[in-house]
Amino acid sequence: TGRVSVPALIGKEVRLTDSFEIARFADEHRTRGERLFPHELIAQIEEWNARSERASDSARALLIERMLDDREALSEALPPIIPAALRPSFTALAAQGSRFLRRKYRAREKSPVDHENLIRTELTVLRGALEGGDYIYDTLSYADLSMAVVLQFPIPPPAVSVATGPL
Repeated sequence: TGRVSVPALIGKEVRLTDSFEIARFADEHRTRGERLFPHELIAQIEEWNARSERASDSARALLIERMLDDREALSEALPPIIPAALRPSFTALAAQGSRFLRRKYRAREKSPVDHENLIRTELTVLRGALEGGDYIYDTLSYADLSMAVVLQFPIPPPAVSVATGPL
């Protein structure tokens, strides 16, 4: 019962509804491979995760606003079960869903320029941390994975790796 959120990991002795906590749980229970959460870096990785969350929130806010101004994007956001011929008639439903998400994520608490500046700041910090290397620290960690999520906003992944509609 209660509010539903994803992602979620629910088991006999665990109930986690946050990506960071799910990843930490998986890291603690891994059976092989290197740690994504080295104990000496937990605090720093938490900070990178917070940076990723802030930038993702801003990117989501910008996306929602742009979707609301684009009937084709609203149509594309509809479930695939809705036939193409009927999609234009259902864009109002997609817009209603987008407005719900705008309220849920408080997308209008900052201006679009403030959202863009926040993303730019976080990516500038990331560039400095990488210093031309492959990882934020000496090896792959959850800090790298959390910030990689942010990169999908200014640099979308290739269409061959992610199913998207017409661009």
